[in-house]
Amino acid sequence: MPQELIGYRPRHRYLLVEIQAEDPAVLPPDNVLAMIARFEQAPTAEAAEELIRSLPEWIKGIRQPQFRKPFMAWIEHVVTERYGESGRAFRRSLGREGEAKVTTLLDRARQWGEERDQQWLQKGIDQERRASIQRERELLYRLVTRRFGPGTAEQLLPLLDQLSEPEAIVAVADAVIECDTAEEFLKRVPQG
Repeated sequence: MPQELIGYRPRHRYLLVEIQAEDPAVLPPDNVLAMIARFEQAPTAEAAEELIRSLPEWIKGIRQPQFRKPFMAWIEHVVTERYGESGRAFRRSLGREGEAKVTTLLDRARQWGEERDQQWLQKGIDQERRASIQRERELLYRLVTRRFGPGTAEQLLPLLDQLSEPEAIVAVADAVIECDTAEEFLKRVPQG
């Protein structure tokens, strides 16, 4: 570091706490660190939901009122970040609604979890459908290669790349079985 910048170097002291190593059971119940440890160490979603349910009463009981606002900010940030964009939208609305609406966090968290699960399920279904179509195309290519030779299969490739519906793949597979020659097959199969 250049000598002239040394005076501008930040000098902060901080206490690093390994929150996962803390035992919430031995920490005072009205302690902010204890509640953070409970959130971080919640073993199940149900345990986290129970903590969320207890938040309004717990916040009222904090003996150090200066910690209420920072703690709420931490809860809003950490808990809502776990729910992606929906959580971030909730955090913005929670800032407008105030601390009185914290109890709705549980209901919204459940809804976000269900929405996220539904999105993941749909994404998985879509990925499996695309993979299945790709496997069917590859099988159809192998069938045409074995039945009519590699030249016919190569001519079929542009059409295979366009097939995205199972019915269309079945129609081409039927043509493989029903046609006696490569020429008959290529005439029967539409070339896109």
